[in-house]
Amino acid sequence: MNTALTWALIVASIPISANSKCGTGNAPGYDDVTAIMLKRDQGYWTAYKGYRAKTFDSSAFWALFWNLTPKFPNTYSQYDLDYQVGTYELKASLRDATAILRRDKFFELSEPEVLVVDTPQEVLSVKRCRIITRIQLYDWEGEDAATVRLFADLRALIVNSEKVKISSRPRDFEEVLLFDP
Repeated sequence: MNTALTWALIVASIPISANSKCGTGNAPGYDDVTAIMLKRDQGYWTAYKGYRAKTFDSSAFWALFWNLTPKFPNTYSQYDLDYQVGTYELKASLRDATAILRRDKFFELSEPEVLVVDTPQEVLSVKRCRIITRIQLYDWEGEDAATVRLFADLRALIVNSEKVKISSRPRDFEEVLLFDP
């Protein structure tokens, strides 16, 4: 057999992974992220009808970045921010949000467990390789600076993203099976 043909057969038989690192034993990789959701809940004192937050950082919202289907765009739904209540298509991409995760070292964060009650919280959910990783951020002074920075950077991406209003009403997150199988 010719040497070139032998090498071609050897190389062709070696499994090559383009960017995917899914699989047992492989470290988490940002190239495998398929969905990111940032959600800020309403506090019990803001849940009453008619409340309007004055700043984005004190408002209740969710934003979804994903690439599982082009049929559904990246979406942001705002519940109570003055003059911005509604549901929007976000022009920021999953790639933009993943770049923030990478820069702020999301997979390296390891917050200690805390019990915080009666305060709004933000939850960041990241899906990669059928694995969902979540981290929570509470409105209190004891949070880790790296975690606070990550959440602030993702909020800034949402605030600064071009948006197209698709409804004047906020909507509940309907793709729950994406993060809650």
